[in-house]
Amino acid sequence: MIYGGKRIIAVELAGGRAERLWPLTGPYQSKATLRVAGKRLFYYNADRIEAAHLKHLVIPIEFNKKEIRRKLDFSDYGFDSVAFSEAKKEYFPPDIKPHFRGTADAAVQSENLLKGFDYMLIVPCDHLTNVDYGEFVEHAIFNHENYGAVATLGAMTKPTEEIKGNFGNPKIDKNGKVIDWVEKPEKPVSELASLGIYVGPVSDLLEAIKNSDGHDFGKDVMKYLREEGKLYVHYYPGERYYWNDVGVHELLMKANMDLLEEIENIKIPLERVEYRETKLGGTIKNCLVSKVGPKIHGIAENSVIGDYSIIDRGVKLTGSVLMSQNFVKNSKVTKPVKIKESITGKYSYVSDTSLNGSVVGRNVTLHNCKVRPGVKIDTDAEKYGELIESDVRLRQNGL
Repeated sequence: MIYGGKRIIAVELAGGRAERLWPLTGPYQSKATLRVAGKRLFYYNADRIEAAHLKHLVIPIEFNKKEIRRKLDFSDYGFDSVAFSEAKKEYFPPDIKPHFRGTADAAVQSENLLKGFDYMLIVPCDHLTNVDYGEFVEHAIFNHENYGAVATLGAMTKPTEEIKGNFGNPKIDKNGKVIDWVEKPEKPVSELASLGIYVGPVSDLLEAIKNSDGHDFGKDVMKYLREEGKLYVHYYPGERYYWNDVGVHELLMKANMDLLEEIENIKIPLERVEYRETKLGGTIKNCLVSKVGPKIHGIAENSVIGDYSIIDRGVKLTGSVLMSQNFVKNSKVTKPVKIKESITGKYSYVSDTSLNGSVVGRNVTLHNCKVRPGVKIDTDAEKYGELIESDVRLRQNGL
């Protein structure tokens, strides 16, 4: 029997505000449902959970709750149960609005859905990965039964310069026991980077969360368990597995570009096109292209092209991502429009405007504009004939 008859439940965290992905995230768009290579980001981890033969899933949600409930569909999955969890008023004084105070607090406030299970797997919704959660769970059960581990965390080797300021950083002994732990260190203690995924016995891990000094897994709970001597590591070889924390624009772009090449055990809905001349006179080279309604009159190279997107004559798209239903128009065919290393959100209309390293939100209109490289443009912005030299924000904090 899988996992020795132990009942396992997965918790995929989807409650974050995702401010660092503005303007692609905001009032209409959560990080969980943002598309990477045509597929909602949440589903990539759901695929790995299902591949590990885990049948029960809990999803803590906070920002854009209605949007997440509406957009996530599990009819194609083989889960026995899927439940959304929201912050609960019984955890707060009457004058405080319920909210998740951190990643670990989201698990605590979901404890009513965790009853009856022996172990829980905690994963974030914003990681693109092909790691094997099954072997992770098995190792965590072994660590608990043989060493008394309350949590096992997934880790991968990374250069110390990359770890610095970015990752939880464990140092381990020969048995994988964590003997030092620093969250986002200035001086890393090892070349191991925490992947932000954890497995532990439900009752013991919930108790540890409540006994720690805070509400975050990395910053508080792992530190507490290291001090208690009850934290272990499951190591994933970086040369064998792919992992990307899609939390900022650069890594979102990297995820899309990485998927131009096939990655084992990561399924995408888009078609890989090495070279094709379209019936509309366009050319596609090394792109991921939606099978639903794109019209390519221009040139697209090394890019991701979403549903119903249109690339006009005289437009050259390179190293970029069109989310879906984008129209890149060129009314002055003698003057090329170049979209380079940029991301455009759903329903955006870019006319006679070139972009370089820009991020354009949902439902944006740009006509005959000059845009400085790297500029970010908020959802619903409309600009005509303007010089855009700095980020365009229509809302406080862009959200």
